[in-house]
Amino acid sequence: MSNDITKHYYAYLKTQREVDAILGSVTKESGFMVSQRIFQGRIYDLDKLGSSIYSGTWRGNSAVLKVQLLPLDVDEVAINKGFIAQNSSANIRLATIYDHHSWSSDRGYGYIIQEYIPPQPLFSQRPLATDGQRIDFCKFYSEYKEHCLHQPLWKSQEHEQSSLQYTKLRVQRWIEISKSKGDLTPHVEALIPRYFSIIEEQLDSIPMEWMHGHLAGWDILKPDDDIYVLMSNLYWGYRPAYYDATFHLWASIKEVRDTSVSLNHILIYIEDWKKAYRAIPYIKQDPIFEKAFDLMFFERTLTALLLDIHNQDYHTDREESIAHLMDIFFSLFEVFSKKVGS
Repeated sequence: MSNDITKHYYAYLKTQREVDAILGSVTKESGFMVSQRIFQGRIYDLDKLGSSIYSGTWRGNSAVLKVQLLPLDVDEVAINKGFIAQNSSANIRLATIYDHHSWSSDRGYGYIIQEYIPPQPLFSQRPLATDGQRIDFCKFYSEYKEHCLHQPLWKSQEHEQSSLQYTKLRVQRWIEISKSKGDLTPHVEALIPRYFSIIEEQLDSIPMEWMHGHLAGWDILKPDDDIYVLMSNLYWGYRPAYYDATFHLWASIKEVRDTSVSLNHILIYIEDWKKAYRAIPYIKQDPIFEKAFDLMFFERTLTALLLDIHNQDYHTDREESIAHLMDIFFSLFEVFSKKVGS
C-alpha cells in the first residue's frame, strides 16, 4: 500500500506542455499566485514528470504549490494527518497544509498548497555532508526514531512483510526499466546474478520496518536551531531496517561531480557515517545494525548502476562524470558484496 512512484514509469507521466496547462487550471481554481518553479520530480527521464513544485503566495501567505501528476496509493495529506496525530517530537514537524485537492482520474492530477519553509536544508553543503552536518543529522535521526515512529499508518501488504521479497520486486522493476532505456550494459548485467545470490542468503534476517523512505539531507529543512521540517512525506512506508540510514549516502555520492574524489575518499566518508551512527545509544545496542546497514547500501549501489547515474542532471562534462561515478559505484558494489556475502 505504500506509495511506489517507479511503478508508474510506463504510464500517467505528463509532458511539460500538459503540466503548464494543469498549472493554469490549478492557479485559477485555488487562487495560488506563482512566483517561480522550484522543483520538478522526474522519473528516470527528463520528459517524464511525476510532480512539479512552485513557490508563490496564497491568500496573502508565502506558500508552496505541489502539483501531483501521479496517482498515489495513499494520499499525501492523509499521511501528514496520521503523522501529526502521533508525532511526539517537539523538534520535528511537517509543513502546514493550507489547501489540497486529491488526485483524481478525471483530472489526472491533484495538488497541495502548504506553508513556505525557507530553503535551509540540513545538508546545506552538497553533495557530501560536512562533519557538523553529520552530527546534526544523527541528532535528528535519533529523535526521529524515538519520537516519530510509534505506529504504522497502515498494514503492510504481502510483499512488504519480507525484506527479501520486497527488495527482489523493486530490483526486478529497475532491471526492466534499465533494459527499456538501453542503460543496462553487459558489465552491470553481469552483477545481477551475484546480487540476487547474496540477498537470497542474507536478506531474510533483516526485518521490515515503518519509516520515512526518502531521508536525503535536503529533504530535511532546518529553519531554526533544533527544528527540523520533514519534506517528501508521500514516501512514508515499509522498508528493510536501516534503509533510512543509508538513503542519504546514496543520494549524496551519486551527486558527486568532482572527478578527483576517489573511491578511498568515499569509503572513508561512509565509514565516518557508520561511526557516527554507532554512537547513537539504541544503534550501539542493536546487533543487526552492521549487517543491515551494509545490505541496504549494497542495494543502493546496484540501483545507481542500473538507473540513477545515467538519469540525473549533469550541467557540464556529462560523459566524464558518468564514467567516474560508474567506476566509483562498481567498486562500491565489489566492496559491499564482500562485506555482506557469505
